[in-house]
Amino acid sequence: YMVHFLAAYWYTFKLQYTVVALGRKNYMFAGSHEGAQRAAMLYSLLGTCKQLDVEPFRWMEDVLTRISDCKMSQLDDLLPQNWVDSTKKK
Repeated sequence: YMVHFLAAYWYTFKLQYTVVALGRKNYMFAGSHEGAQRAAMLYSLLGTCKQLDVEPFRWMEDVLTRISDCKMSQLDDLLPQNWVDSTKKK
């Protein structure tokens, strides 16, 4: 049982590391240091969506429509781990 758990854990870790390694290579072509930082931030946010089973496109679409009206004190509500889909019918 423990062997299967460790194998699954290792596979998950390896997949996540591969994504980071690919992103790191792509940052060389970001155009500037600031562009690379923005790309890294986006990779991080979309990776968090993936880990939390949040649909990235729906999250991004909703956040981009809400962010202009959002107060600074409420920005944490738009992070993937705190996000509540405002497009869902109640």
